[in-house]
Amino acid sequence: MGIELQDKQSLDLGRRVLDPRGAYLCNETQNEGTPTYTLQVYYRMCQNCVELDPTTLAGIIVTDVIATLLLALGVYCFAGHETGRLPRAADTQALLRNDQLYQPLRDRNDAQYSHLGESWPRSR
Repeated sequence: MGIELQDKQSLDLGRRVLDPRGAYLCNETQNEGTPTYTLQVYYRMCQNCVELDPTTLAGIIVTDVIATLLLALGVYCFAGHETGRLPRAADTQALLRNDQLYQPLRDRNDAQYSHLGESWPRSR
């Protein structure tokens, strides 16, 4: 039914990666009349997984922060300074002269729009 263990407090089941499992028998004494206890062991381990210890986790976090800072620095260097572009004050144009309060309107010529509604019947 299982592997019988004599007078041992612990048993090495082997490598955890190999998924140790089985039924193990434990005796209280070496007498034949003593009760026997059965222990069922089923240990499941991911065979393709990597063990993550605190130093590896700290290394991943530090590397991620450094990569993020380098990416932000690169974006700032390339997008922050546009060459060949005039300053913002040169982009604006003066719509009005200083002595004018309002800009004069162009000539009102409604002739081009006066013929649009001639052929339509008007509802009264």
